[in-house]
Amino acid sequence: MAPEQSKCDPASTTSSRTDVVRTILVVGPSECTCERLEAFPEEFPQTVVLHVPSIEAACKPFANPVGLILIDSALLPAAEAAAFILRRMHPDAQIALTHPTMSGIGKLTRADGGPRVYRSLLPMDFAINIWLAVVRLMLSGGEYFPLLPPTLTTVRHRGARGKQGFYAEADNQIKLTAREMEILEKAAQGMQNKLIAAEFNLSENTVKVHLHNIISKLGVHNRTEAAAKYHQLLSATQER
Repeated sequence: MAPEQSKCDPASTTSSRTDVVRTILVVGPSECTCERLEAFPEEFPQTVVLHVPSIEAACKPFANPVGLILIDSALLPAAEAAAFILRRMHPDAQIALTHPTMSGIGKLTRADGGPRVYRSLLPMDFAINIWLAVVRLMLSGGEYFPLLPPTLTTVRHRGARGKQGFYAEADNQIKLTAREMEILEKAAQGMQNKLIAAEFNLSENTVKVHLHNIISKLGVHNRTEAAAKYHQLLSATQER
């Protein structure tokens, strides 16, 4: 079965390109990823995005090496059944499971000892800039598992500078200073360290130290995960 090329699929406009060096393979219903796929050509040059409707259609060679496979969570049983073939056909590909919402992703965590097929989980309702940053992280060989809020009682308080900070009311594990909140907010907007430093009249090294502390306090592994965590917690406080 040939890859599906819907009107919103970047492959429909890049199939004749000669500069492609890798493929992003999207497996599952096209309506779940249409808006996201439209942003791929500009964000990931020399990359073609192909959409296929089933795991069976993904288990075959493509014209260019597959660097990333995004599989709809509804197809997880089929993906697990075909895991050996999928890995054999695309040995260098990162495999991520996508889910429509962040709220429904808890059941897909590593609580059962770890996934047999996927190495990352990608909620489809992340802000587009954060979503693309996670895709970029996976294309670089990284893994991404979103951290769920520690409790349902996540609330906010006001720091000394009037900026909000987050903490878990039950165990008080997450606490950020006012300055850390300011820097995290800018980092979550995609601002580079040099620009953050200029914004707050700090040295770039000081910004790096703050980001290191933020990452440690949030219990995440990198800047992308910290930005995603910020948006999770911000959404949680706004719903209260």
